[in-house]
Amino acid sequence: MQKLPVPLVSLLVQDQGVVFQGKMNALSAACKTSVEAYNNQIDAAATAKQYSAAAQQAVADADVTPILRRLKMLSPCAPALFLDFLNNEYYAYQAPQGVVRKTLAELGTSGRASGTMYNGPFGLATAAANTLAIEHDDKGASMGLLCNPASINIIRHSNDFSQSGNWSNANVSLGAQKTVAGRLFTRIVPDSTFITHIVRQTVTTTSGSAYAGSWTIIPDEVFIFRVRIRTSNNVYSGIINLQTMVIPAGMKVRKLKGGAYKLTFSGVMDATLASLEVFAYAADGSMEWSGDGIKGFWLFNGQLEVGYESTSDLITDASTLSRLADASALDITPYVPAVKDISLYIEWQHFSYREDIAPIYMLLRLADAADSANRGIGIKLDGSTLAAEVRLDADPAVSALTLFSSALRTGVNRAVMTLSNSGVVTLTLNGGLTVTSSGATAAIGNFMQRLYLQGLTTTGGSGSRTFVFHGVKRVAALLPLALTAAESQRLTA
Repeated sequence: MQKLPVPLVSLLVQDQGVVFQGKMNALSAACKTSVEAYNNQIDAAATAKQYSAAAQQAVADADVTPILRRLKMLSPCAPALFLDFLNNEYYAYQAPQGVVRKTLAELGTSGRASGTMYNGPFGLATAAANTLAIEHDDKGASMGLLCNPASINIIRHSNDFSQSGNWSNANVSLGAQKTVAGRLFTRIVPDSTFITHIVRQTVTTTSGSAYAGSWTIIPDEVFIFRVRIRTSNNVYSGIINLQTMVIPAGMKVRKLKGGAYKLTFSGVMDATLASLEVFAYAADGSMEWSGDGIKGFWLFNGQLEVGYESTSDLITDASTLSRLADASALDITPYVPAVKDISLYIEWQHFSYREDIAPIYMLLRLADAADSANRGIGIKLDGSTLAAEVRLDADPAVSALTLFSSALRTGVNRAVMTLSNSGVVTLTLNGGLTVTSSGATAAIGNFMQRLYLQGLTTTGGSGSRTFVFHGVKRVAALLPLALTAAESQRLTA
Protein backbone atom coordinates (compact mmCIF):
# COMPACT_ATOMS: atom_id res chain seq x y z
CA MET A 1 0.00 0.00 0.00
CA GLN A 2 1.00 3.64 -0.44
CA LYS A 3 2.85 5.25 2.45
CA LEU A 4 1.18 8.34 4.00
CA PRO A 5 3.00 11.48 5.33
CA VAL A 6 3.56 11.59 9.09
CA PRO A 7 1.90 14.67 10.70
CA LEU A 8 4.54 17.01 12.23
CA VAL A 9 2.45 18.59 15.05
CA SER A 10 3.98 18.93 18.53
CA LEU A 11 2.20 20.13 21.67
CA LEU A 12 4.25 22.32 24.00
CA VAL A 13 3.68 22.95 27.73
CA GLN A 14 3.00 26.64 27.17
CA ASP A 15 0.41 26.04 24.41
CA GLN A 16 -2.93 27.44 25.52
CA GLY A 17 -6.13 28.84 24.12
CA VAL A 18 -6.24 29.41 20.36
CA VAL A 19 -2.74 27.94 19.82
CA PHE A 20 -3.65 24.68 21.60
CA GLN A 21 -6.98 24.44 19.75
CA GLY A 22 -5.29 25.02 16.37
CA LYS A 23 -2.75 22.25 16.93
CA MET A 24 -5.47 19.79 18.05
CA ASN A 25 -7.55 20.59 14.97
CA ALA A 26 -4.51 19.99 12.77
CA LEU A 27 -3.91 16.59 14.41
CA SER A 28 -7.56 15.66 13.99
CA ALA A 29 -7.53 16.64 10.32
CA ALA A 30 -4.33 14.64 9.73
CA CYS A 31 -5.85 11.57 11.39
CA LYS A 32 -9.04 11.95 9.32
CA THR A 33 -7.05 12.25 6.11
CA SER A 34 -4.98 9.18 7.01
CA VAL A 35 -8.02 7.01 7.79
CA GLU A 36 -9.81 8.09 4.60
CA ALA A 37 -6.74 7.36 2.50
CA TYR A 38 -6.31 3.95 4.16
CA ASN A 39 -9.98 3.08 3.58
CA ASN A 40 -9.71 4.09 -0.05
CA GLN A 41 -6.78 1.75 -0.51
CA ILE A 42 -8.73 -1.07 1.16
CA ASP A 43 -11.59 -0.47 -1.29
CA ALA A 44 -9.17 -0.49 -4.21
CA ALA A 45 -7.60 -3.74 -3.03
CA ALA A 46 -11.03 -5.38 -2.70
CA THR A 47 -11.97 -4.26 -6.21
CA ALA A 48 -8.70 -5.60 -7.61
CA LYS A 49 -9.24 -8.91 -5.84
CA GLN A 50 -12.78 -9.12 -7.21
CA TYR A 51 -11.49 -8.99 -10.80
CA SER A 52 -8.16 -10.73 -10.37
CA ALA A 53 -9.46 -14.30 -10.87
CA ALA A 54 -11.22 -13.37 -14.09
CA ALA A 55 -8.21 -11.39 -15.24
CA GLN A 56 -5.85 -14.25 -14.50
CA GLN A 57 -8.14 -16.67 -16.34
CA ALA A 58 -8.29 -14.34 -19.34
CA VAL A 59 -4.52 -14.17 -19.41
CA ALA A 60 -4.30 -17.96 -19.12
CA ASP A 61 -6.79 -18.40 -21.96
CA ALA A 62 -4.88 -16.02 -24.18
CA ASP A 63 -1.43 -17.35 -23.30
CA VAL A 64 -0.55 -20.48 -25.31
CA THR A 65 2.86 -20.83 -23.69
CA PRO A 66 1.60 -23.59 -21.31
CA ILE A 67 0.33 -25.53 -24.33
CA LEU A 68 3.64 -25.29 -26.11
CA ARG A 69 5.50 -26.14 -22.93
CA ARG A 70 3.33 -29.24 -22.43
CA LEU A 71 4.03 -30.28 -26.00
CA LYS A 72 7.76 -29.76 -25.32
CA MET A 73 8.03 -27.95 -28.63
CA LEU A 74 11.04 -26.08 -29.86
CA SER A 75 8.91 -24.13 -32.34
CA PRO A 76 7.02 -21.02 -31.09
CA CYS A 77 4.05 -21.81 -33.36
CA ALA A 78 0.63 -21.97 -31.69
CA PRO A 79 -1.50 -25.06 -32.45
CA ALA A 80 -4.57 -24.91 -34.66
CA LEU A 81 -6.10 -27.54 -32.36
CA PHE A 82 -4.86 -28.88 -29.03
CA LEU A 83 -6.92 -31.60 -27.31
CA ASP A 84 -5.67 -32.60 -23.86
CA PHE A 85 -8.06 -35.34 -22.72
CA LEU A 86 -5.96 -36.03 -19.63
CA ASN A 87 -6.56 -32.57 -18.19
CA ASN A 88 -9.85 -31.67 -19.91
CA GLU A 89 -8.24 -28.72 -21.69
CA TYR A 90 -9.08 -27.94 -25.30
CA TYR A 91 -7.79 -25.03 -27.42
CA ALA A 92 -8.39 -23.93 -30.99
CA TYR A 93 -7.07 -21.18 -33.23
CA GLN A 94 -9.88 -18.78 -33.99
CA ALA A 95 -9.31 -15.56 -35.90
CA PRO A 96 -9.01 -12.78 -34.92
CA GLN A 97 -8.66 -13.71 -31.22
CA GLY A 98 -5.89 -16.28 -31.73
CA VAL A 99 -5.79 -19.45 -29.63
CA VAL A 100 -8.82 -19.65 -27.33
CA ARG A 101 -10.08 -22.20 -24.82
CA LYS A 102 -12.91 -24.43 -26.06
CA THR A 103 -15.12 -27.25 -24.84
CA LEU A 104 -15.50 -30.50 -26.75
CA ALA A 105 -19.12 -29.63 -27.44
CA GLU A 106 -18.05 -26.32 -28.97
CA LEU A 107 -15.60 -28.11 -31.21
CA GLY A 108 -18.47 -30.14 -32.64
CA THR A 109 -17.64 -33.69 -31.65
CA SER A 110 -20.05 -36.61 -32.01
CA GLY A 111 -19.95 -39.86 -30.14
CA ARG A 112 -21.73 -43.20 -30.66
CA ALA A 113 -25.42 -43.87 -31.18
CA SER A 114 -25.63 -46.02 -28.03
CA GLY A 115 -24.59 -45.51 -24.40
CA THR A 116 -21.42 -46.99 -22.98
CA MET A 117 -20.00 -47.93 -19.60
CA TYR A 118 -16.59 -46.63 -18.61
CA ASN A 119 -14.42 -46.15 -15.54
CA GLY A 120 -15.12 -42.70 -14.14
CA PRO A 121 -13.23 -40.92 -11.34
CA PHE A 122 -15.33 -42.72 -8.69
CA GLY A 123 -15.81 -46.08 -10.41
CA LEU A 124 -18.13 -47.55 -13.03
CA ALA A 125 -20.12 -44.88 -14.86
CA THR A 126 -22.31 -44.62 -17.96
CA ALA A 127 -21.97 -42.16 -20.81
CA ALA A 128 -25.14 -41.43 -22.77
CA ALA A 129 -25.39 -41.91 -26.52
CA ASN A 130 -23.40 -39.40 -28.58
CA THR A 131 -21.30 -38.28 -25.62
CA LEU A 132 -17.60 -38.91 -25.13
CA ALA A 133 -16.24 -40.88 -22.18
CA ILE A 134 -12.99 -40.06 -20.38
CA GLU A 135 -11.53 -43.25 -18.92
CA HIS A 136 -9.93 -43.26 -15.43
CA ASP A 137 -7.50 -45.57 -13.66
CA ASP A 138 -7.86 -47.34 -10.32
CA LYS A 139 -6.76 -44.16 -8.49
CA GLY A 140 -9.43 -42.04 -10.21
CA ALA A 141 -6.94 -40.21 -12.44
CA SER A 142 -7.85 -39.47 -16.05
CA MET A 143 -6.32 -41.78 -18.66
CA GLY A 144 -7.74 -40.11 -21.79
CA LEU A 145 -10.53 -40.40 -24.34
CA LEU A 146 -11.97 -43.92 -24.29
CA CYS A 147 -12.11 -45.70 -27.66
CA ASN A 148 -14.06 -48.97 -27.95
CA PRO A 149 -14.76 -51.05 -31.05
CA ALA A 150 -18.30 -52.31 -31.57
CA SER A 151 -19.08 -55.29 -29.36
CA ILE A 152 -21.74 -57.70 -28.09
CA ASN A 153 -21.78 -59.65 -24.82
CA ILE A 154 -23.40 -63.05 -25.49
CA ILE A 155 -23.48 -64.04 -21.80
CA ARG A 156 -27.01 -63.63 -20.42
CA HIS A 157 -27.75 -62.31 -16.92
CA SER A 158 -24.04 -61.57 -16.92
CA ASN A 159 -24.04 -60.13 -13.39
CA ASP A 160 -26.79 -62.26 -11.81
CA PHE A 161 -25.19 -65.60 -10.98
CA SER A 162 -28.40 -66.84 -9.32
CA GLN A 163 -30.07 -67.31 -12.73
CA SER A 164 -29.84 -71.10 -12.88
CA GLY A 165 -31.38 -71.14 -16.35
CA ASN A 166 -28.19 -69.50 -17.59
CA TRP A 167 -25.50 -70.25 -15.00
CA SER A 168 -24.53 -73.89 -14.33
CA ASN A 169 -22.38 -73.27 -11.27
CA ALA A 170 -20.74 -76.25 -9.60
CA ASN A 171 -19.95 -76.71 -5.89
CA VAL A 172 -20.23 -73.05 -4.90
CA SER A 173 -22.85 -71.05 -3.03
CA LEU A 174 -23.82 -67.43 -3.53
CA GLY A 175 -23.38 -65.15 -0.54
CA ALA A 176 -23.90 -61.47 0.15
CA GLN A 177 -23.71 -58.72 -2.43
CA LYS A 178 -21.91 -55.40 -2.17
CA THR A 179 -21.41 -52.41 -4.42
CA VAL A 180 -17.80 -51.36 -4.87
CA ALA A 181 -17.01 -48.28 -6.98
CA GLY A 182 -20.27 -48.59 -8.89
CA ARG A 183 -20.06 -52.35 -9.52
CA LEU A 184 -22.35 -54.90 -7.87
CA PHE A 185 -20.27 -57.86 -6.67
CA THR A 186 -21.61 -61.22 -5.47
CA ARG A 187 -19.69 -63.29 -2.92
CA ILE A 188 -18.80 -66.75 -4.27
CA VAL A 189 -18.13 -69.36 -1.56
CA PRO A 190 -16.72 -72.82 -2.45
CA ASP A 191 -18.63 -75.54 -0.60
CA SER A 192 -17.22 -78.46 1.41
CA THR A 193 -17.23 -80.94 -1.50
CA PHE A 194 -13.73 -82.11 -2.29
CA ILE A 195 -13.78 -81.30 -5.98
CA THR A 196 -13.58 -78.33 -8.35
CA HIS A 197 -15.55 -75.13 -7.64
CA ILE A 198 -16.77 -73.36 -10.78
CA VAL A 199 -18.93 -70.47 -11.96
CA ARG A 200 -19.88 -71.23 -15.56
CA GLN A 201 -22.24 -70.37 -18.42
CA THR A 202 -22.54 -72.22 -21.74
CA VAL A 203 -23.59 -70.33 -24.86
CA THR A 204 -23.91 -70.83 -28.60
CA THR A 205 -20.87 -69.72 -30.58
CA THR A 206 -19.60 -69.82 -34.16
CA SER A 207 -16.88 -72.34 -34.85
CA GLY A 208 -13.81 -70.76 -36.39
CA SER A 209 -14.55 -67.31 -34.95
CA ALA A 210 -12.56 -65.53 -32.26
CA TYR A 211 -14.10 -64.67 -28.88
CA ALA A 212 -12.79 -62.60 -25.97
CA GLY A 213 -13.72 -63.43 -22.39
CA SER A 214 -13.43 -61.46 -19.17
CA TRP A 215 -14.10 -61.77 -15.45
CA THR A 216 -13.94 -58.97 -12.88
CA ILE A 217 -12.87 -60.26 -9.46
CA ILE A 218 -12.11 -58.93 -5.99
CA PRO A 219 -9.89 -61.55 -4.33
CA ASP A 220 -10.45 -62.35 -0.66
CA GLU A 221 -9.53 -65.56 1.16
CA VAL A 222 -9.62 -67.14 -2.30
CA PHE A 223 -7.11 -65.43 -4.58
CA ILE A 224 -6.00 -68.05 -7.15
CA PHE A 225 -8.20 -68.61 -10.20
CA ARG A 226 -8.30 -70.47 -13.46
CA VAL A 227 -10.29 -68.76 -16.22
CA ARG A 228 -11.33 -70.66 -19.31
CA ILE A 229 -13.15 -70.53 -22.60
CA ARG A 230 -13.99 -74.20 -23.05
CA THR A 231 -15.56 -76.36 -25.75
CA SER A 232 -14.53 -80.00 -25.63
CA ASN A 233 -11.08 -78.42 -25.66
CA ASN A 234 -9.53 -75.45 -23.95
CA VAL A 235 -9.95 -72.52 -26.32
CA TYR A 236 -8.21 -70.54 -23.61
CA SER A 237 -7.07 -71.57 -20.13
CA GLY A 238 -4.90 -69.60 -17.72
CA ILE A 239 -4.20 -69.66 -13.97
CA ILE A 240 -3.46 -66.47 -12.05
CA ASN A 241 -2.54 -65.75 -8.45
CA LEU A 242 -3.82 -62.25 -7.64
CA GLN A 243 -1.41 -61.95 -4.74
CA THR A 244 1.81 -62.71 -6.62
CA MET A 245 0.46 -61.26 -9.91
CA VAL A 246 2.32 -63.67 -12.17
CA ILE A 247 0.24 -63.23 -15.33
CA PRO A 248 -0.09 -66.25 -17.64
CA ALA A 249 0.42 -66.06 -21.40
CA GLY A 250 -2.53 -64.71 -23.33
CA MET A 251 -4.11 -62.94 -20.34
CA LYS A 252 -4.27 -59.22 -19.63
CA VAL A 253 -5.00 -57.87 -16.14
CA ARG A 254 -6.24 -54.40 -15.34
CA LYS A 255 -6.61 -53.10 -11.80
CA LEU A 256 -9.84 -51.20 -11.14
CA LYS A 257 -10.99 -48.88 -8.38
CA GLY A 258 -11.94 -50.63 -5.14
CA GLY A 259 -9.39 -53.46 -5.35
CA ALA A 260 -10.97 -55.26 -8.30
CA TYR A 261 -9.12 -56.85 -11.21
CA LYS A 262 -10.45 -57.38 -14.72
CA LEU A 263 -8.99 -60.49 -16.35
CA THR A 264 -9.28 -60.66 -20.16
CA PHE A 265 -8.33 -63.44 -22.61
CA SER A 266 -9.34 -64.75 -26.04
CA GLY A 267 -9.26 -67.68 -28.44
CA VAL A 268 -10.74 -69.17 -31.61
CA MET A 269 -13.74 -71.47 -31.20
CA ASP A 270 -13.60 -75.02 -32.53
CA ALA A 271 -17.27 -75.84 -31.82
CA THR A 272 -20.72 -74.25 -31.72
CA LEU A 273 -21.11 -74.53 -27.93
CA ALA A 274 -18.65 -73.05 -25.46
CA SER A 275 -18.45 -72.21 -21.75
CA LEU A 276 -17.07 -69.15 -19.99
CA GLU A 277 -15.67 -70.44 -16.69
CA VAL A 278 -13.86 -69.32 -13.56
CA PHE A 279 -12.45 -71.92 -11.12
CA ALA A 280 -11.64 -71.11 -7.49
CA TYR A 281 -8.34 -72.65 -6.42
CA ALA A 282 -7.07 -73.40 -2.92
CA ALA A 283 -4.41 -71.17 -1.34
CA ASP A 284 -1.81 -73.89 -2.02
CA GLY A 285 -2.68 -73.87 -5.73
CA SER A 286 -4.81 -77.04 -5.69
CA MET A 287 -7.67 -77.19 -8.19
CA GLU A 288 -9.55 -79.89 -6.26
CA TRP A 289 -10.12 -78.99 -2.62
CA SER A 290 -12.78 -78.74 0.04
CA GLY A 291 -14.10 -75.35 1.09
CA ASP A 292 -15.38 -74.46 4.54
CA GLY A 293 -18.48 -72.52 3.53
CA ILE A 294 -16.85 -69.26 4.69
CA LYS A 295 -13.79 -68.50 2.58
CA GLY A 296 -14.57 -67.01 -0.81
CA PHE A 297 -14.14 -64.17 -3.30
CA TRP A 298 -16.25 -61.49 -5.02
CA LEU A 299 -17.36 -61.70 -8.64
CA PHE A 300 -18.78 -59.14 -11.08
CA ASN A 301 -20.02 -59.69 -14.64
CA GLY A 302 -18.95 -62.45 -16.95
CA GLN A 303 -18.37 -61.22 -20.49
CA LEU A 304 -17.87 -63.15 -23.75
CA GLU A 305 -17.60 -61.01 -26.89
CA VAL A 306 -17.15 -61.77 -30.55
CA GLY A 307 -13.62 -60.80 -31.55
CA TYR A 308 -10.18 -60.81 -29.97
CA GLU A 309 -10.57 -57.74 -27.77
CA SER A 310 -12.48 -57.58 -24.50
CA THR A 311 -13.99 -54.09 -24.26
CA SER A 312 -15.63 -52.02 -21.51
CA ASP A 313 -18.31 -53.59 -19.32
CA LEU A 314 -21.53 -54.81 -20.96
CA ILE A 315 -24.06 -55.93 -18.33
CA THR A 316 -26.85 -58.07 -19.78
CA ASP A 317 -30.23 -59.34 -18.61
CA ALA A 318 -32.12 -62.15 -20.35
CA SER A 319 -30.81 -60.99 -23.73
CA THR A 320 -27.41 -60.28 -25.20
CA LEU A 321 -26.28 -56.65 -25.27
CA SER A 322 -24.61 -54.74 -28.10
CA ARG A 323 -22.64 -51.51 -28.09
CA LEU A 324 -21.69 -49.49 -31.18
CA ALA A 325 -18.13 -48.38 -31.78
CA ASP A 326 -17.00 -45.04 -30.43
CA ALA A 327 -16.83 -42.60 -33.32
CA SER A 328 -16.12 -38.87 -33.29
CA ALA A 329 -14.80 -36.20 -35.59
CA LEU A 330 -14.16 -32.45 -35.52
CA ASP A 331 -14.98 -29.91 -38.20
CA ILE A 332 -11.62 -28.16 -38.38
CA THR A 333 -12.38 -25.63 -41.12
CA PRO A 334 -13.01 -22.73 -38.66
CA TYR A 335 -9.68 -23.28 -36.92
CA VAL A 336 -7.17 -23.98 -39.65
CA PRO A 337 -5.78 -20.93 -41.45
CA ALA A 338 -4.41 -21.14 -44.97
CA VAL A 339 -1.15 -23.00 -44.45
CA LYS A 340 1.47 -24.71 -46.54
CA ASP A 341 2.39 -27.40 -44.02
CA ILE A 342 0.82 -29.19 -41.04
CA SER A 343 1.84 -31.61 -38.27
CA LEU A 344 -0.34 -34.14 -36.48
CA TYR A 345 0.56 -35.30 -32.96
CA ILE A 346 -1.06 -38.21 -31.12
CA GLU A 347 -0.38 -39.72 -27.71
CA TRP A 348 -2.18 -42.99 -26.94
CA GLN A 349 -2.25 -46.22 -24.96
CA HIS A 350 -3.58 -49.56 -26.19
CA PHE A 351 -5.73 -51.70 -23.88
CA SER A 352 -5.71 -54.70 -26.21
CA TYR A 353 -4.85 -55.60 -29.79
CA ARG A 354 -4.86 -58.57 -32.16
CA GLU A 355 -1.96 -60.92 -31.58
CA ASP A 356 -2.72 -63.65 -34.10
CA ILE A 357 -2.03 -61.55 -37.20
CA ALA A 358 -0.39 -58.21 -37.98
CA PRO A 359 -3.37 -55.91 -37.33
CA ILE A 360 -3.62 -52.31 -38.48
CA TYR A 361 -5.12 -49.56 -36.35
CA MET A 362 -5.87 -45.99 -37.37
CA LEU A 363 -5.07 -43.43 -34.64
CA LEU A 364 -5.69 -39.96 -36.04
CA ARG A 365 -6.89 -39.00 -39.49
CA LEU A 366 -7.55 -35.91 -41.59
CA ALA A 367 -10.18 -36.13 -44.31
CA ASP A 368 -12.32 -34.11 -46.65
CA ALA A 369 -15.97 -33.43 -45.82
CA ALA A 370 -17.13 -36.60 -47.61
CA ASP A 371 -14.36 -38.72 -46.03
CA SER A 372 -13.30 -39.82 -49.49
CA ALA A 373 -9.72 -38.51 -49.25
CA ASN A 374 -7.71 -38.98 -46.08
CA ARG A 375 -4.26 -38.97 -44.50
CA GLY A 376 -3.36 -39.80 -40.95
CA ILE A 377 -1.32 -41.77 -38.46
CA GLY A 378 -1.89 -45.52 -38.40
CA ILE A 379 0.12 -48.39 -36.98
CA LYS A 380 0.58 -51.99 -38.02
CA LEU A 381 1.48 -54.29 -35.12
CA ASP A 382 3.35 -57.55 -34.93
CA GLY A 383 1.65 -59.01 -31.87
CA SER A 384 4.47 -61.41 -31.02
CA THR A 385 7.23 -58.79 -30.86
CA LEU A 386 5.34 -55.50 -30.41
CA ALA A 387 7.07 -54.14 -33.49
CA ALA A 388 5.11 -51.37 -35.16
CA GLU A 389 5.00 -49.61 -38.48
CA VAL A 390 3.71 -46.06 -38.59
CA ARG A 391 1.91 -45.43 -41.87
CA LEU A 392 0.00 -42.71 -43.64
CA ASP A 393 -3.25 -44.59 -43.60
CA ALA A 394 -4.41 -48.04 -42.63
CA ASP A 395 -4.51 -49.66 -46.06
CA PRO A 396 -1.76 -52.32 -46.23
CA ALA A 397 -2.18 -52.47 -50.00
CA VAL A 398 -0.44 -49.09 -50.17
CA SER A 399 2.95 -50.54 -49.38
CA ALA A 400 4.76 -47.37 -50.44
CA LEU A 401 3.24 -45.60 -47.42
CA THR A 402 4.87 -47.92 -44.90
CA LEU A 403 7.57 -45.53 -43.78
CA PHE A 404 8.90 -46.53 -40.40
CA SER A 405 9.32 -49.48 -38.06
CA SER A 406 10.05 -49.23 -34.35
CA ALA A 407 9.32 -50.96 -31.07
CA LEU A 408 5.90 -50.16 -29.64
CA ARG A 409 5.85 -49.38 -25.92
CA THR A 410 3.60 -51.39 -23.60
CA GLY A 411 2.39 -48.13 -22.02
CA VAL A 412 2.11 -44.67 -23.57
CA ASN A 413 3.12 -44.22 -27.22
CA ARG A 414 3.59 -41.02 -29.23
CA ALA A 415 3.75 -40.29 -32.95
CA VAL A 416 4.06 -37.26 -35.24
CA MET A 417 3.23 -36.94 -38.92
CA THR A 418 4.19 -33.87 -40.91
CA LEU A 419 2.67 -33.19 -44.32
CA SER A 420 3.76 -30.36 -46.59
CA ASN A 421 1.55 -28.76 -49.19
CA SER A 422 3.95 -30.13 -51.80
CA GLY A 423 3.12 -33.67 -50.62
CA VAL A 424 6.29 -34.55 -48.67
CA VAL A 425 5.54 -36.61 -45.56
CA THR A 426 7.59 -37.47 -42.47
CA LEU A 427 6.71 -39.85 -39.65
CA THR A 428 8.22 -40.27 -36.18
CA LEU A 429 7.35 -42.85 -33.49
CA ASN A 430 8.49 -42.78 -29.85
CA GLY A 431 11.53 -40.57 -30.41
CA GLY A 432 13.03 -42.71 -33.17
CA LEU A 433 14.53 -41.51 -36.41
CA THR A 434 12.24 -39.39 -38.56
CA VAL A 435 11.64 -40.97 -41.96
CA THR A 436 10.63 -39.01 -45.05
CA SER A 437 8.41 -40.37 -47.80
CA SER A 438 10.18 -41.24 -51.01
CA GLY A 439 7.41 -39.89 -53.23
CA ALA A 440 5.01 -36.98 -53.08
CA THR A 441 1.37 -37.45 -52.12
CA ALA A 442 -1.64 -35.20 -52.64
CA ALA A 443 -1.59 -31.63 -51.32
CA ILE A 444 -2.90 -31.13 -47.80
CA GLY A 445 -5.78 -28.97 -48.97
CA ASN A 446 -7.51 -32.22 -49.95
CA PHE A 447 -7.68 -33.37 -46.32
CA MET A 448 -8.33 -30.26 -44.23
CA GLN A 449 -12.06 -30.43 -43.44
CA ARG A 450 -12.43 -33.11 -40.73
CA LEU A 451 -10.22 -34.54 -37.99
CA TYR A 452 -11.27 -38.05 -36.96
CA LEU A 453 -10.48 -39.13 -33.39
CA GLN A 454 -12.34 -42.42 -32.83
CA GLY A 455 -13.81 -45.37 -34.69
CA LEU A 456 -11.15 -45.04 -37.35
CA THR A 457 -10.54 -47.36 -40.22
CA THR A 458 -9.87 -45.90 -43.64
CA THR A 459 -11.79 -45.41 -46.83
CA GLY A 460 -10.98 -48.10 -49.35
CA GLY A 461 -9.23 -50.13 -46.65
CA SER A 462 -8.25 -53.77 -46.73
CA GLY A 463 -11.04 -55.32 -44.69
CA SER A 464 -9.85 -58.22 -42.56
CA ARG A 465 -6.64 -56.59 -41.28
CA THR A 466 -8.01 -53.12 -40.45
CA PHE A 467 -9.48 -52.78 -36.94
CA VAL A 468 -10.92 -50.12 -34.65
CA PHE A 469 -8.46 -48.99 -31.99
CA HIS A 470 -9.20 -50.10 -28.40
CA GLY A 471 -7.62 -47.95 -25.71
CA VAL A 472 -7.33 -44.26 -24.81
CA LYS A 473 -6.24 -41.18 -26.72
CA ARG A 474 -4.40 -38.97 -24.24
CA VAL A 475 -3.44 -35.91 -26.28
CA ALA A 476 -3.99 -34.91 -29.92
CA ALA A 477 -2.81 -31.78 -31.70
CA LEU A 478 -2.85 -30.22 -35.16
CA LEU A 479 -0.16 -27.62 -35.82
CA PRO A 480 0.00 -25.30 -38.85
CA LEU A 481 3.64 -26.04 -39.66
CA ALA A 482 5.90 -28.98 -40.40
CA LEU A 483 7.92 -29.81 -37.30
CA THR A 484 11.59 -30.46 -37.88
CA ALA A 485 13.00 -33.92 -37.31
CA ALA A 486 14.56 -32.78 -34.03
CA GLU A 487 11.24 -31.31 -32.84
CA SER A 488 9.33 -34.47 -33.79
CA GLN A 489 11.83 -36.71 -32.03
CA ARG A 490 11.80 -34.56 -28.91
CA LEU A 491 8.00 -34.41 -28.89
CA THR A 492 7.59 -38.21 -29.19
CA ALA A 493 10.48 -39.33 -26.97
